[in-house]
This record gives sequence, structure tokens and C-alpha cells, in this order.
Amino acid sequence: MSLESFGALIPSMALEMAVKGAVICLAALGAAAALRRASASSRHLVLALSTAILVVLPVLALVLPSWEMAVLPAVEAQAPLLSPTLPTSAAAVMASDAGARLEPAREQERAGAAARLPISLALPVLALAVSTLLLLRLLVGVARLAGLAAEAVPAPRDWVQLLDEQRRKLGIASAVRLGVSEAIAVPVTFGWKSPVVLLPETARQWQERQLREALVHELAHVQRRDWPVQISARFACALHWFNPLVWRLARRLLLEAEHASDDQVLRAGVGAEEYAERLVALAREVRRAAPPAAAVAIARSSGLARRVTAILDAERRRSGPGRLAMAGAAGAALIFLLVVAPVRLVRAAEPPREKAPQVSSTAALPPLHRAAREGDVAEVRRLLAAGADPNADVPGVGTALRLAIDMDRAEVARVLLEAGADPLPEPMRRKAVEQGVKQGVEQGVKQGMEQGAKQGVEQGVKQGVEQGVEQGVKQGVEQGVKQGVEQGVEEGRQGALIEAAEKGDSAAVRFLLDKGAAPNHVVPGHGTPLIAAAREGHVEIVRLLLDAGADPNLRAVAGRIPPDRKGEAQTPLNMARRRGHRAVEQLLRERGATE
Repeated sequence: MSLESFGALIPSMALEMAVKGAVICLAALGAAAALRRASASSRHLVLALSTAILVVLPVLALVLPSWEMAVLPAVEAQAPLLSPTLPTSAAAVMASDAGARLEPAREQERAGAAARLPISLALPVLALAVSTLLLLRLLVGVARLAGLAAEAVPAPRDWVQLLDEQRRKLGIASAVRLGVSEAIAVPVTFGWKSPVVLLPETARQWQERQLREALVHELAHVQRRDWPVQISARFACALHWFNPLVWRLARRLLLEAEHASDDQVLRAGVGAEEYAERLVALAREVRRAAPPAAAVAIARSSGLARRVTAILDAERRRSGPGRLAMAGAAGAALIFLLVVAPVRLVRAAEPPREKAPQVSSTAALPPLHRAAREGDVAEVRRLLAAGADPNADVPGVGTALRLAIDMDRAEVARVLLEAGADPLPEPMRRKAVEQGVKQGVEQGVKQGMEQGAKQGVEQGVKQGVEQGVEQGVKQGVEQGVKQGVEQGVEEGRQGALIEAAEKGDSAAVRFLLDKGAAPNHVVPGHGTPLIAAAREGHVEIVRLLLDAGADPNLRAVAGRIPPDRKGEAQTPLNMARRRGHRAVEQLLRERGATE
């Protein structure tokens, strides 16, 4: 395969990878949504298998026998300037006169192809550079974990005994190393064949109950092999960095892993409210020192409100999938992979063209065409001298020159060329112009993609990768604290309160209010808990917040409002009235809400 042909294949290969990755992610996220009433472990299993598919997809796509799927638009075949079946003598006449005119166009086309080749090769090089940067970042994170493990001090003997006790209860056969590190603020887990659990130095002041909860949570990660699954997810993000659905899948996978470990803690007999309270307390430590991005940590700022809500949900299923379900999911994933990986996206077949009408007899032709067809050179000269148009075009036949070439009338063709006959008539000229415009547009798009990708590397990669694509780096968390609703303890409590009020979760609202969440705290862009509850029409939540001292007339800029009203300060009353929640509106007026 030549370098030019390889460069031409690159766009279709990239399109195949993007389409297949999108199909896999949509299928996985759709399955997770369908399993919303199932346990978090079941959803985590589906997402983990999908991540494995994304990792092995490029390899299997190369080694498996392919089958074609015609989904790309057809490309109309371009008619040649000279018919390949022309008689030799007529073609020679055309070449001798028109070759000089056509050669500059051919040279320009060859130069254009040579210019497009570096562009088509630059795009995969650029994509490879971004993937390499992401993989290097992952390797740096893994190396940092190895350093933390080496610097950690051994845990006290009674802690190790407690760890072994919980490990045996969970059926974990491999040994798990337990250490204490001053470099972390919350418990973390990493490692595959030799798992490591690190506890912060502050754990020495924990009570045995809190220590047991942390160990059960981290051992649940070890039991499900969450760390290698998370590494494979980040590897998939490096391979498919251009696909936002892959990043969304990875974030959802991490959140479901935490939900599943929380379920394991609750199944061990821990009270939901007590555990949720300690989880919120750990978020304070996350704010001071973010856990390593490559490790599995018990608490992170993102997803805190959803975890608290899930912990307090008494009707939530918490048992993991059985062996039969796991085998079925793995089999379905394998079949899905073997179907998707070999697909080759090809262009659809060109639709059959309608045949042009043919002139039935010589008598129906104009005099110049008739003379050219019969090879009457003298009559052709006479008609041309009398003012006949050498470029007149007859539908279904073409020009007199084309007819002379078809009938192998070489001398007639020479006379017509001398009289100014155009070797490239108007229909073919229009097609050539269309082809030139199409090639120009394609070249412009490729140049635009190259420029955009270059800016992406200079800006997006430099800032996004270095500052933390997954909000795991300190700067990413600090920026998230300023904008998010789940960062830190105070921000986390208020964000969780707004989210619980919006969802109508009265148990979570009562819990957070009891733990000190302020009902009148304003979160920029999200308003207040009372505004969120009024917007969704939750009368009971509105009553709870009002009883807790929420101001019915407090104005704030809230989200989920019409585009023409974005940026306006809202009140609970006008939000309820706009959404048509009459019961909420009446309750607010009874409690002193005014216009």
C-alpha cells in the first residue's frame, strides 16, 4: 500500500473508530439506565465490560475477518475526459490538440494530491500525540501510587487483624497490604495482584467502627477489581479521547463503583445516616488534599450528593449480581464485540443512472452533426464557413466533435478543433467544476480540522490534561469548588440539599437540615433549595424548608429556566407560578411570599 493510499484510508478508519465507540457507549449507558432499579454492582458490571470492549476494539478490528456495512454516502463516478473505448485515430487527434490545454490541469491535480497527503497524515499523528500524552499522564499517576506505597508505614497489628477478618468475610483469597501514609487525606486502594489499602494519618484517631467501615469499603473495591477496571477505563479514554461518550462512560463507571462499595458497607450492618454523615465529613479532607487520580478513593467531591441520596434510600437494592447473571453479561458482551469489531463502513453503491435518450436516425440530427457522423469533411467545412456552431450540443448525442470521435472520423475531428470546437463541452465542464469545488471544500475542511486539532493540543490538552480531565488534579478540584455544588463540606451540603429538594427526597432533606445545611444558602447558577423545590412542585419539601427557616422571598439566579429569562433573579413564588404548581404557590403565599 502506497503512502498516498494509506493517507486516503485514514479518515474512514477514524470515522469507523468513532462510530463504533459511540455505539458501544450508547449501548452501555442505555443498559445502565434500564437497570436503574437494579443494584449498583449490576450496573458497574455492564459498564466495566463495555470499557473492556473499547480497549480491545482496535486490535480485534484488525485481526477479525471483516464484513462491510454500506452506510456512507455514494460517490458519483467521474466520467473521463476521453472515453477509454475511443478509436485510436480519433483519440490521437484529441490528444494532439487538447493535450496542451489539459496538461496544466493534470499538473495542478497532482500538486493538490501531494499537498493533501501531509494533511491526511498529520491528523493521525496529532491524534496519536494526544493519546500518548494521556497515557503518559496515566503512567505518572501509577508511578506516584507506587511511591506512596513505598513510603507508607505498616499499619498497627490490630488494624491488620481487622482487615484480615473483613477480607475473609468477603471471600478475598489474595493478601492485601495495609499501610498508613501522611500524603493522603482519605483511604485509597490500588494494585491488582498485590492490592494495597492506604489509610491517612488521621485514621489513628478513628474509632473502631469508623475504621471498620473504611476497610469494608476499600475491600469491596478489591473484591470487584475496581482498580484495574478504572485503569482500563482511563486507557480507553486515551484511545478514544475524541469521543465525549467514552469520557462520560468512564465517569459513570467510577460513580457506580463507589455506589457498589457503599452498598457493601450498608450490607455489613452500618446505619445509613451515620455512614452518610461520616462520608460528608470525609469530603472536608478531600477539599484540603485531593486523592491521587489513579487510585480508587472512598470519597471524592464529585457525585457526593448522589451518593448521600442513594445511601439514605431504604428501597434501593444493594445485593450484587449472581454468577449466572455475570456469565450472561460476559457472554452478551463477547457477542456484541464480535459483531461490532469486524464492521467496515463502506460507501453505498451508486444508484443506476437513467440512460440518456438516443437519436433514432441520422435525419433527426442537425446538418453539422449529420455531416460529422457521415465523415463528409467538405460539408463540415462548408457548414462551418456558413456560421454553424461547432459547439452545438444535442441531448443524448453531444457535440459534433464528440460524434466525430465516436464514429472514428479523425479528419472531421481535426477540422472541428481548428474551427474552435471545445474538447471539454459544457456538461463535462460543469462536472469538472463541481469536482473541483468538492475537492476544495474537502481540502478546506481538512485544513480546518488540522488547525482546530492543533489548537486543541495547545489549549485543551495543555490545560485540560495538566489540570485534570477527571477533576482529580488539585487545580481541577479548586476550579470545581468555585463552580460546582458538591465541593467541600459547606458547598457539598448545600449542593446536596438543592439536589435532594429538586428530586423531592424528603428523607435526604431532613438529614441534611439536621446536619447543619442552611436553607437560605445561595449557590450561584442553582439558586436556593426552596427555589428548586418550588420549581419542581414538591409541596412537602417546600413545607420542610419553610419550617426550617427558608425565606420565601429570597431571590437568586437559578438554573433550568427559559432561555429568554436566563440571568434573572427568581423567587420561589414566581418559579412555582411559572410552572403552574398551584398548591406550592398557595403555601408560599400563606407563609408570607409576596410579588
